[in-house]
Parts: sequence; C-alpha cells; structure tokens
Amino acid sequence: VTKHFTGENDRIKLVVLLCGEEDPSLIKAALATLAILSTLQIDLEEYKDIELDDEDRKKLNEYLEENRIICDKIINVTSFTEIFKQLCASEDDAIQYRALYVIRNLVRANKEVAMGIVQTDLMDVLFAIKEIKEDGSTNEK
Repeated sequence: VTKHFTGENDRIKLVVLLCGEEDPSLIKAALATLAILSTLQIDLEEYKDIELDDEDRKKLNEYLEENRIICDKIINVTSFTEIFKQLCASEDDAIQYRALYVIRNLVRANKEVAMGIVQTDLMDVLFAIKEIKEDGSTNEK
C-alpha cells in the first residue's frame, strides 16, 4: 500500500488537505489514513543488534525509506502546520487523538522529520495541550 503513496504523486498532500475539511467523519478517516501510513510497524530498538541476512536487511532498509518518504511528504504539505494545530486543539477527542498519534509517528520516524515539527509553532500547541491535560488531571485528584 505504501508504494502508492511514496511515488511522484500528490496522494499524501490530498489526504493532509482532507484533514482540513469541515466534516468530522472525513477528518477522522483522513487522519486514520495518515496514522496507518506513518506508523513504523516495527520497534527499531529490537532490530538494531540483530544480525540480518542481506535480503532481510535490504527489505528493512526499503521499509524505513518508504516510511521516511511518507513522513517527509506529510510535513512538507504547505498547510500541514496550520491544519494540525487545529486538529491537535480539537474539542473532538477522537480527532485530537488521531492527530496526536500522527504527530507521534512523525517524530519517531527520524530526526529530520522531528526537527521539522519542533521548528514550527505546532510545538506551542503541543505544549499547551500537555499543560491543559496535566492541569486537568491534577484538578481531578
């Protein structure tokens, strides 16, 4: 499936832009698509010390490269930051959860993608959400 999104096309851009639409069901579906596409299905820590034969190492490297391409495409959509600021601050818990899950995947993808997110004002929104969640859990106790 990822091969359909890593080539020279605007499929990722379209899915990111669909996240900026008004219909909550459409937003949730688009976010779920991005969450699936951006997820590393393996824990890299488990594989770093394992000896793989050349064929398996090649497959792993191809998989990691496809993930990097997808994550790069997501953060390089011009309106990514604005759309995801709105989604991360959404009052709809399902939308907010999916958006934060995509952000988590992007940050885990590689250092360059993580730096791309840290250098935007999306980080301000993420810190504000963290503060609100911490204050809410403190007040509930």
